[in-house]
Amino acid sequence: MELRQGVIARLDFVFDSMDASLGRSDLTYGGSTEDEQGRRVPLDEFTAAGIVFLSESLGVEPLRARRMLSFLLAPECGLGPHRFAGVNVGWTISGANGGRRYGLSAEI
Repeated sequence: MELRQGVIARLDFVFDSMDASLGRSDLTYGGSTEDEQGRRVPLDEFTAAGIVFLSESLGVEPLRARRMLSFLLAPECGLGPHRFAGVNVGWTISGANGGRRYGLSAEI
């Protein structure tokens, strides 16, 4: 978290192990959502938390945040940042010596 004049200017959302989080698709970890055809789709831990992070950071509904996360996960998207709803959103990478941690960031 980065503060500017007492206001949060940047917020990072980082997982210790994104791969492990993506592998957890049990409903108890990530819950579920509906696809465009109304079918129930289980979410992994990272996706569920990422949707909430984007939705709350940008003030958009969860369906739009889910589509945004799908865009951000596409290889051709890169690390960003990309500007959505007046906020720069991108990937954050921290750590060194093989101990990298990945996550999302939102910065005004």
